[in-house]
Amino acid sequence: MELSRDPGAVPLYRQLYDLIRRQILTGEYKPGDMIPTELEYQQRFGLSRVTVRQAILALVSDHYLKRIKGKGTIVQPPVIYAPVPAIAMRLAEMPEDCVQIHVTLRIATAHGDVADRFHMAEGAMVYRLRRVLASGGSPFAFFETYLPPELRLENDEELYRGSLYQLLQEQRGIRPARVVQQITAAAADKEAAAMLRTEQRTPLILIKRQAFDQEDRIFAYTFAYYASDRYAFVMEITE
Repeated sequence: MELSRDPGAVPLYRQLYDLIRRQILTGEYKPGDMIPTELEYQQRFGLSRVTVRQAILALVSDHYLKRIKGKGTIVQPPVIYAPVPAIAMRLAEMPEDCVQIHVTLRIATAHGDVADRFHMAEGAMVYRLRRVLASGGSPFAFFETYLPPELRLENDEELYRGSLYQLLQEQRGIRPARVVQQITAAAADKEAAAMLRTEQRTPLILIKRQAFDQEDRIFAYTFAYYASDRYAFVMEITE
């Protein structure tokens, strides 16, 4: 297979990402298999080292691959996705007895996963809303939400101190008809650590949340980071 270099084609790193991902999903590469080296991909497809590394790191981030120091890059066993039953569709974003201690709304550029979710070109403009929740003066959650430009959000950050979904329903008539959540673990990077007042690489709970409107169009994509030593999910399952 050759990668497309036609004008308007998907970025090369993404084409390589999709190729390797497809080889994993079809069983061409099985869990524990070693994939070719970065140099082999560079030579085979005429790519730069930066482009190949970007694709590999994205696959590592999405849990398809694992890099082993001194050995190489191997295929990871598939992640087990367990649905959480009986989650209310209203998705209360603000637990009781908590306050928002940080709110910023900015224009940002969509890249990688964000661009993919909104079916946008790399570098397209989106809104980026950041909020930090605290209880007892201690921050426990950092939300980074991306929203499409057609929402024409008002540039008044005080508006976003309550429920975002409630605000969008009241002002734009948009409500979440369907929500998809992926719950994984993450290590705090420099920014998340600063927001949550913790050390870098501290274990966090990461929820990637996609909210779809009544016409099944995605209107919000949130990365919700929770301090694992200050937040826990509790579920009760009955017959």
